[in-house]
Amino acid sequence: MKKRNFLTTFSSALILMNFISCAPKLHSKKKSELKLGYIVQASLSEVTALSKIKDVTVRTISEKAQIFEIRGMEKKDIEKKLGHLEGFQIEKNIMVYNSFPTKSRLDNIETEIPGFKKNCANDPLLEEEPAKLAPKALISLAGNGAVFTNDNLNKLVTTLNAEIKLTGANSTVDATVGGKLRYSWIVEPPLYSNYDVTKVVTDKEFSLKTDSLGGYNITLIVQGKNKVCNATSFTFGVTANFPYKKVEGTPPSDPAYYEQFGYMKTMGITDSWKSGSGEGVKVAVLDTGINYLHPYLSSNVAINTNEIPDNNIDDDKNGFVDDVIGWDFINNDNMPFDDNGHGSHVSGLIASTAFGVAPKAKILPVKVFNAEGFCTLGDIIMGFLYSIDQGATVINFSAGNEFLRWKMLSGVLQYAKIRNVTIIAAAGNNLKNVDLTPYYPANLNLENIINVAASNNLNQLSSYSNFGRTSVDFTAPGGDEATGELILSTAMWNGNGVELTSLQGTSMSAPLVTGTVAAMISIDSTLAFRNADLKNMLAETLTPEDSLSNKVKNAGVIHAGRATNLVKEKKLNK
Repeated sequence: MKKRNFLTTFSSALILMNFISCAPKLHSKKKSELKLGYIVQASLSEVTALSKIKDVTVRTISEKAQIFEIRGMEKKDIEKKLGHLEGFQIEKNIMVYNSFPTKSRLDNIETEIPGFKKNCANDPLLEEEPAKLAPKALISLAGNGAVFTNDNLNKLVTTLNAEIKLTGANSTVDATVGGKLRYSWIVEPPLYSNYDVTKVVTDKEFSLKTDSLGGYNITLIVQGKNKVCNATSFTFGVTANFPYKKVEGTPPSDPAYYEQFGYMKTMGITDSWKSGSGEGVKVAVLDTGINYLHPYLSSNVAINTNEIPDNNIDDDKNGFVDDVIGWDFINNDNMPFDDNGHGSHVSGLIASTAFGVAPKAKILPVKVFNAEGFCTLGDIIMGFLYSIDQGATVINFSAGNEFLRWKMLSGVLQYAKIRNVTIIAAAGNNLKNVDLTPYYPANLNLENIINVAASNNLNQLSSYSNFGRTSVDFTAPGGDEATGELILSTAMWNGNGVELTSLQGTSMSAPLVTGTVAAMISIDSTLAFRNADLKNMLAETLTPEDSLSNKVKNAGVIHAGRATNLVKEKKLNK
């Protein structure tokens, strides 16, 4: 069969690149067990034909770029059907996790269970199962009005204020050990829940009310007569969609208020406001969504004026109905509301009207992570393509993965370069040398990507940050609990009315650079397609730090005040 020429501008850029295939093989899995499929670039008509095969499903990632996910077929079978097509690409869709704030982590919970006379004789939270373990109890659910559904990651989600009854469904008699089992529930709530980490000893039902957005982790531990324990866990997310309305918030005038934002002084942000504030620049944030009802974020949400709200019509013909304030690729709707907290924190550092580096920039919320902090490569690709096509000048991506080279995503980011879009990416929080162990997409060797590590309040590399003398471009404040300072920014919606929260990570460093870049481009719009000049000006104006000389390309910390002032001077002298 003759090869068909279906290449778009995007796909042309894609096939010109030298890709290395590293998609993992599937071992003896039945079609029905394939939860994630393969992402392909191929002809729409050819891929659609595959959906007629029994047990095969096709999800469109981007019809324009001709990228699809095929589920229910092995790689070799897909290659047999589509491999002859010009520009054909294939890779395994992968799960990506981005950590989110919780009051505790399960691996930090002590084995001792309240009400049990002594510790378990073993560690029930380890995967190893010694001989004569107590039976592994199963968790069953019964909800009073609680409706669980699956998001596109096959993760269970429910709504706020749902009443859930949890029951240990296993037998209460341990025939192996003899005697009655004892049960202990451990509940890990999201950040703003009124529950603390809860340990309850009971062989009765345990009731829980979902009082906060985010991820809940429920662990049931059983203990036999000989104190041998076993455990099973259940996780689910709680989400909500609140209609967007513009909420005005007046930034505080008290100078003492701003003293709690240490990064503002380190980066000279109040000075940068005098030169450039990000006005006229659209910044896409690929993350967990945004709290668009926050008084310091709401007015800076980018509004799609080509779309008529709530008429159920795709007025601008971009393939997304009523996408007035962005898109939620997890729930496939037009309300990218943050049910995790990460995206709101990131967005505030970029463009909060009170303390953002670019307080007049507009944020395009693109939700690609769910309430538990998970997404797939397919979601990320869709999010990037949507952001580029919606006219974002800068994209912030505070996430990544060190295991796979995302070849198709690399083509997407090359497409971003063609469209003059700058990508700011987090270097990662694994304390690794990414020159040796690359972290993607930050490590993709593209001119329009800025790779950012984290610095602490001493301008040294943060204790958790990845680094790389040849591949990491800059450092910016990311906070560090080890040196006593975290990064304060806007919080997700919560019933407690908390407006600010503190986090640490390269996830915080990246948006501080994103805000700086947005402010610089608002002064000189040509910097959007002059990436080398943009990086040079950032390097020329940073605060030097010798301890970073073998850690990043440019040994110092980003200084927004000097960077924006330099752009202003150069523009005046043209």
